[in-house]
Amino acid sequence: MSRRGFAAGTLCRRSWPVAPHLYIRHIKMVSTLKLVITEVPPGEAPLWVREKWVGLSIPLVQSTTKPLEFRTTGLLAGPLGFWECLVALFSGKLKRETGFLVESKVAIDLLSKSAPEAASWWFENTPHLLRAKQYFVFHENCGHAQTIE
Repeated sequence: MSRRGFAAGTLCRRSWPVAPHLYIRHIKMVSTLKLVITEVPPGEAPLWVREKWVGLSIPLVQSTTKPLEFRTTGLLAGPLGFWECLVALFSGKLKRETGFLVESKVAIDLLSKSAPEAASWWFENTPHLLRAKQYFVFHENCGHAQTIE
């Protein structure tokens, strides 16, 4: 079963998620689930930056361990503003992606502990993803969800 919505800033793809603005209403941090990243995620960030995600565990912002479906666009090349996002949505420029939703600031903060140089890349190139209610969608093949013990 999939859930459709918009997210902001996906790693794999920016989505409405990840478009840099997530327009999903009433999302609450689900602290009982985490994403364990086991494979390098696809995306527009340089390979060396994306490789640094492998091995991290990031709290999920979803209530299921199954990947969810989102409409997404690139983190760097996608629209940034609300109206640009709506135009992209209605013009068919958003792709359907299946993956795991995480809060981008939380993910980058965790990355900064293990790979500060990779986190710096995110801070410098995607500062819009550090605001509240901004999210990454990690592709479903990048890892797996599990309960936090």
